[in-house]
Amino acid sequence: MKLLASQNPFDVKAAILAGHVQHPVIIHFPIALFIASAVFELLALWRKQPALAAVAYYNLLGAAMTVPLAIVTGLGAWRWQLEGAALKGNLRLHLISALTSALLIFCSAGYAHASARRTSRRVSAISQRLSWQ
Repeated sequence: MKLLASQNPFDVKAAILAGHVQHPVIIHFPIALFIASAVFELLALWRKQPALAAVAYYNLLGAAMTVPLAIVTGLGAWRWQLEGAALKGNLRLHLISALTSALLIFCSAGYAHASARRTSRRVSAISQRLSWQ
């Protein structure tokens, strides 16, 4: 394996093409943000504080935004480091689990987004009615 060395420590190309893999580094972001979202959602229900629900919503959106990057780096690692090995055993289980988790995160984020839009429409309709009176 050829390691790329650069004189500039802030060289983006060298960081992307480095000898280490990015997938194990990046995959923690959607997982942690999704778990944090669930924790803040439970806290919001328990404490009845809308601010905590907003934190949960934005953590979930962050998880949904980082999932594609995690999937792309995982497919890249499979293609280049595992040389496109056959999808069987643990590798197949890893792929199925990743896609299931991604679907769960995307569906949860979509539901949360739709729910937030309904709530904001209700609040704006109520404020409009109150402003006319």
